[in-house]
Amino acid sequence: MTAEGEIAARGGTPRRFVRHPVALQVDYPELQGYRSDWTENVSEGGLLVSLREAVPLGSAVSLTIERIGSTPVGLRGQVVRVERVPGEIEPAFDVGVRFLDPEDAAPLLTTV
Repeated sequence: MTAEGEIAARGGTPRRFVRHPVALQVDYPELQGYRSDWTENVSEGGLLVSLREAVPLGSAVSLTIERIGSTPVGLRGQVVRVERVPGEIEPAFDVGVRFLDPEDAAPLLTTV
């Protein structure tokens, strides 16, 4: 059971923020081998992106979110979830990134 205003995540853990399914281009300028990928969902607290390689849990990452017709949004985050996507022929990983400063994400949320 969750408290009022919380959302149950997979496994019953309460979530603080509503996830908005949206595909936005994400660039990872500091991660070698990563060029760009697409978000699965975003929230005030972070985002979920699918990658072809796992990223170490706890890694600090810089992200640039591309928005059609708007200025890109630069964010800093920390990898808080890495799960292999089942049933994929090529390896794929769902990677959850928590924003280090959620206020930086405000312009991003106007997109969703």
